[in-house]
Amino acid sequence: YVTDFLTRAREKGFVVPDVLFKTALDRIRNSVVNADEPEKDGGRDLAYGLYVLAKNGAAPIGDLRYLADTKLKNLATPIAKAQLAAALALVGDRARAERVYANAVDSLQPKPVLEFGRTDYGSSLRDAAALVSLASEGNAPKATLTLAVERVEAARGLTPYTSPQENAWLVLASRALAKEAQGLKGTR
Repeated sequence: YVTDFLTRAREKGFVVPDVLFKTALDRIRNSVVNADEPEKDGGRDLAYGLYVLAKNGAAPIGDLRYLADTKLKNLATPIAKAQLAAALALVGDRARAERVYANAVDSLQPKPVLEFGRTDYGSSLRDAAALVSLASEGNAPKATLTLAVERVEAARGLTPYTSPQENAWLVLASRALAKEAQGLKGTR
């Protein structure tokens, strides 16, 4: 989470000490190399780590393709699938990215909140909002983005309150949609 935050801060022009940032990326690289197979732990940390590395131009492309081609069904959550898709898009593998985005959307089936929280602090609402943000970032097909927005609306309608995780991803999704709308204005 910290390295993702630092990456976003750097993208916005904030000063992040290079030594600190390189150390954070090295730590993620090491955790990715030593990660369990997704069959064992659902691949949540692995997908997130690969996404952060891809945002920084340091993702191992072979690992991304391997996960997409052989381990996608073992990724436990829609957000993990969306992070893998975004990482693939960031490294330029559009075909795999679109396939994985579609799988992430298909795996999002919002349900009424009966139990509060998951081990990764996630929910259908958090995952749907993350998918909107990550799909926009990865220039996913507009149909994918539209379906993801529909999943956010459905999940929000079933959620009596929102958590900090959900709120953070909802803000990122809102910003992504505003950027998308701005892009549409510019194409007139």
